[in-house]
Amino acid sequence: MIYKINKVLFICGLLLNTLACSTYQSIETDSQSKIDLSGNLIVLDTFNLSCELMSIHINSDTELVFPNGNVRPRLSISNGEYSGFGVCNRFEGMYVKKENAIKFKSGMSTMVGCMRRYSDIEFLTGNEIESLISRILGQVNNYSVDKDKLILKQDSHILMIYKII
Repeated sequence: MIYKINKVLFICGLLLNTLACSTYQSIETDSQSKIDLSGNLIVLDTFNLSCELMSIHINSDTELVFPNGNVRPRLSISNGEYSGFGVCNRFEGMYVKKENAIKFKSGMSTMVGCMRRYSDIEFLTGNEIESLISRILGQVNNYSVDKDKLILKQDSHILMIYKII
């Protein structure tokens, strides 16, 4: 009798384990990325970068350049998360990436009032620059790396250029 109960319990445990494992299956796409069976990206990341902002392309006619020698806004990207420092505030969030496609998800930011002007960009305050960075990060849908530059784009339009440090 005990043998039959143990056998039934063993079979039930084996069945439960099989069912539990089959509800969350994933397919390896590379060494660090996974896609579940319904096509959702689970873990994405194939790079780890720290960068300084060199320029923002506001539109086809206007480029905001952050010159050498000044403290530049920074961006760090690693393991599905990004963080950075604008002019006065820190920001952070999550991103998803597959091959050259990337999407920065809206995140958090400190909210220190920063009305000072960036030294070489007299027409924008620190808060305005940080708002611009946040807005444009939300528009990015792909990237490329050219030597020591991270180029963030929307389709084929360059939005921001960061120097990899």
